[in-house]
Amino acid sequence: FFSQKEDSHFNLPGPALTRALRRDGNSLRELLALLAASLQGPLEGLEVPKTSWNSEAGAFKEDTSVVRRYKKKRTHKRLFAIKGFDATSFVDEKLRQAIRSISGVAPDAARRSLLEAGVIEEVLPEMVYSFRVFTDAFLKLVMEEVRGFYKT
Repeated sequence: FFSQKEDSHFNLPGPALTRALRRDGNSLRELLALLAASLQGPLEGLEVPKTSWNSEAGAFKEDTSVVRRYKKKRTHKRLFAIKGFDATSFVDEKLRQAIRSISGVAPDAARRSLLEAGVIEEVLPEMVYSFRVFTDAFLKLVMEEVRGFYKT
């Protein structure tokens, strides 16, 4: 249903999906049915052996099963909640102050300000920057969660 051009970094609708999208009076139900059908096997026009597709589908099913089972065993449940991310506790204070200080400032002035304040480091001039984003406390929570996941 989606085809990828070799010279591009995005997927384009494949012939079956394109036909369904162009059809007059198509409904959301029809499109969802078409997308669901695409999950039942290799995409139209791809030369993928059915055994290979089945193997990958089985691995995906196993991976998602592990994730679903882990949901009950999470160490830090707040890391998985939208409202669980606390910027004051998880984002570096210097970075938060720097962001506040450059609000509404022209990009070049903001860049100079951040560099002069020592909040960011220019690794490759005007191309690559390095800066601390997360607090040690947040990184500790994430690492505990990763270790907990691998124990299950």
